[in-house]
Amino acid sequence: MNMKQNNKLYKYITFVISLFFVVILCGLLFYSYTKSSCSYYLKGTYQIDSNCYDIREYYNHFNQIVVALLMSFSSLFLISIFLLFVRREAFIAWSKFAAVAFPIMLGTLLYTFTHESDGAAWMSGPSNAQIAMTILPFLFTVISLAIIAVKQTEK
Repeated sequence: MNMKQNNKLYKYITFVISLFFVVILCGLLFYSYTKSSCSYYLKGTYQIDSNCYDIREYYNHFNQIVVALLMSFSSLFLISIFLLFVRREAFIAWSKFAAVAFPIMLGTLLYTFTHESDGAAWMSGPSNAQIAMTILPFLFTVISLAIIAVKQTEK
């Protein structure tokens, strides 16, 4: 297998892996939204679960983490679509960036969602996790597109 075919294979692998994670995370999100209800149907009437608060808190936290991961892998999926049509040099430059930036982004998102800060709790603004979930995937996408555009136009 020559370098050009090998590079094309890596592009398709990146696309398939990111698509896989997007589909799995969407499925988890759908599943958790259907299971977070506090009522259930029993013998012709709706019953309310007495442990509803605990269940709802668990699923709310779970949903936040899944949405953060979905945002990250959605940005990777978007970039992988562009990568299918770029030159080898652009893909290599992007992969060097993504090999460092994507794990840092995921780690930061997972850290901010699992460790709530106590500071400024009296303020009604967005939490650190919400800010990270909004900014980091957007930054990853913009920087990736910039790297791809620069490397694609170079000769």
